Amino acid sequence: MKSIWYLSHLFTNYKSANILQVFHISSQHDSIVASDISDLARVESASMKTISILGLVFLPGTVVSVSVLVTSSTRCSVCMRMFVCSNVTQSLFGMNFFSFSRDDQGSLLWTTAPNFWWYWAVTIPVTLVTIFLWIGWQRISIKTRVS
Repeated sequence: MKSIWYLSHLFTNYKSANILQVFHISSQHDSIVASDISDLARVESASMKTISILGLVFLPGTVVSVSVLVTSSTRCSVCMRMFVCSNVTQSLFGMNFFSFSRDDQGSLLWTTAPNFWWYWAVTIPVTLVTIFLWIGWQRISIKTRVS
């Protein structure tokens, strides 16, 4: 009788040990997977930050050079109501900075307008202000995460 009790106790301990071993192996596997996911997330975060910085550098110049939406209000001549037209787009710098033409020999000439410096005079400060605002925002968000 004692041997049956001993065998059942041994079997119970063996079963418990196996269950714990399977649990620990499963936990180790989960930890490895979580570590791999965090490494991939770190790489993706660095890629997203690179894309954001590229956007911060090139987007202000694009906005300055392309177009803005101009809203103009007009009065109807029949009923005297005000109408707002917002479908008029104008180029912010609506002048030709570059001119392409051919000379007498037929070769292509490329000339730059004398007021081309306006583009850089507006784009560089707007880009720098945008980048500095982004850096400040990043520092504030890091401080609030740490706190």
